[in-house]
Amino acid sequence: MIFELTEKPVVGQITINGEDELKEDKIREVVTVTANNIISTQELQKSADAVKQLYKDEGYYSTTVDTETTPTKSGKIDITFTIK
Repeated sequence: MIFELTEKPVVGQITINGEDELKEDKIREVVTVTANNIISTQELQKSADAVKQLYKDEGYYSTTVDTETTPTKSGKIDITFTIK
């Protein structure tokens, strides 16, 4: 019997784009996805929702947050949060 295992990817770099209204440090405080940890789609969605809620709390009600994952040559996954 042979078992083939595939490791879950690890988060590499986290980038935040479009953070014109709030400081990046404030946004990073609510992002729960962290570098060098295993990526979870639930945690990624939770972070995007938290960023959206942060903007809503600051009075920016029409803000959207998109996430993009990009595989790297080292086998990690880079994450980009784009705020519009």
